[in-house]
Amino acid sequence: MFYGSVRIEEYDRFFNMNKKLKSVFVVLSFLISALALNADFEESRKEYQTKWIGHRGSRGPFVQNTIPAFKEGVKRGYFALEMDLRVSSDGVFYVCHDDVFLPYLFVDEELHQKPMGNYTWDELKDLEIKNRRNNPTHFDTLDLFEDYLKIVRDNDVHAIIELKWTNGINNNDTGNVEELIQKVKSYEIYERATFFTSMKGVLDHIRKNYPDANLMLLTGSQTTNQENVDWAIERKISMGIIHPMVTEEIVSKLHEAGLKVNAWTVNSEKDAERLRSLKVDFITTDDLGTDGKVHPNSRVD
Repeated sequence: MFYGSVRIEEYDRFFNMNKKLKSVFVVLSFLISALALNADFEESRKEYQTKWIGHRGSRGPFVQNTIPAFKEGVKRGYFALEMDLRVSSDGVFYVCHDDVFLPYLFVDEELHQKPMGNYTWDELKDLEIKNRRNNPTHFDTLDLFEDYLKIVRDNDVHAIIELKWTNGINNNDTGNVEELIQKVKSYEIYERATFFTSMKGVLDHIRKNYPDANLMLLTGSQTTNQENVDWAIERKISMGIIHPMVTEEIVSKLHEAGLKVNAWTVNSEKDAERLRSLKVDFITTDDLGTDGKVHPNSRVD
C-alpha cells in the first residue's frame, strides 16, 4: 500500500512537472513567434524606408548649388545630393540651375535676363551670386562640376545629377554626354550616380550607350501622366515626380516594375509624412532633416 502511494505521488510530480514544462514551451514558442514577426516587420519597414535627397545640396545661410550647400547636405545625413548641370560655351561643366542670369541669383544687374549659354567659363567663374536668408545676404561664386564630384566621392553620399538643356546635353545635341559620363566614372562614383532629367531624348541616348546607368525621368504637374509612367517602365527608368502628383497607384506601378520613385521638392512636414506613407523611395528637400522635421539651419527667423 505504501509502495503504491509513493508511485502515485511520483507520477503526480512527474505529470505536474511536464505540465510546467509544457507551459514554458508554449510561452517560449509564443515569444519566438513574436520576435520573428517583429523581425519581418522591421525588414519590411527597412525595405520601404524613404531616403532623403538634398535639393541643390541644402538650404540655409549660404547660396544653394555651391560647395557650402553640398557640405551642409553631407552634415545633415542626406542619402544623396542633387545638383543642376550646365556647360559653358567653351565646354566647361559647372553647377547652376538656370540658363539665364536671373535677379534672385546674380548680383550684376546689367546681366539680368541675358542667356548664359554663350558665356565662357572665364566670363562666368568670378560673377557674384547671392542668397538672402535670415536678413543677411550671403554671397558666393559658381562652382565647377568637379568640385561637386569630389564631395560625393569623399563622403558616403550618392549623386543626383539633374541635366538641364545646355550646350551638348539636350534632345538635339548629345555631344557632351560622353564627357559627362567619363567625368563621373573618373571620380569612381558612377554606380552611385543617377542622371535625372525631363529630356527623354537624352535619357534614350544614355540608356542606349550606357545600359547600366542609373536614370530617372523628371516630371511635373503637366507631365506626370500615364503615358510617361508607361514610357519610363518600358525603358526601366525610375521617376522623379513633383510631389503633389505622386499617388499610391503610380508608386505601386513603378515598384512592381522594380523602379524607384523620387518626390520633389518637399519642404512641408505634412507633405513628407504623406509621401512616406505611400512608400516613396526618395524625398527631395531644401529644408527637412532626415527625421522629417525642418532642419534648424533651414529655419527662417
